[in-house]
Amino acid sequence: MHDEALIALFFARDERAIAEVKTQYGAECERAAMNLLGDRHAAEEVLSDTLLALWNSIPPERPRSLKAFALTIAKRGALKAYREKTALKRGGNIRHESLDELAEALPHHGSVEGEVEARALSALLNRWLGELTGEERALFLRRYWFEYPVSEIAKRMGASASSVSGKLLNLRKGLKKYLEKEGFFV
Repeated sequence: MHDEALIALFFARDERAIAEVKTQYGAECERAAMNLLGDRHAAEEVLSDTLLALWNSIPPERPRSLKAFALTIAKRGALKAYREKTALKRGGNIRHESLDELAEALPHHGSVEGEVEARALSALLNRWLGELTGEERALFLRRYWFEYPVSEIAKRMGASASSVSGKLLNLRKGLKKYLEKEGFFV
């Protein structure tokens, strides 16, 4: 079923919309959560929360891409669950390798000025992503947004893990150079 038809089901408040979205995009949403959380049960909860959030937000929202909309909600839900899971007061302090890799290319801020800069940085990052080839953008997002392991990305691309790691290194270097050119220094 196409996104337009699914969105029409949401607008008609037809509960089949939930089942259809789960069928079409549920596995990807759950995998995105699983990649971050490393816990099947927590990933299933994120998927359930994602489906509820879709039901509650459509209408009034009318996303251009239902898949992207659902994946964004799932990623945000997984990040929230991750923060709760790893809160220092609960004894967690897990770091993900992909976030450590990316930290080398991004500036660090923790103030009000930093929040303003974070928004500007977000706009620059989106512009930089728009300048990449489709393959480069997919590679970058799989690793640093969906947090797929390098081995899984390599398998999907039909490439070696070392080749993928090299491409990711070049992308991080390119991002750092682009940000420095725009006035953001690490």
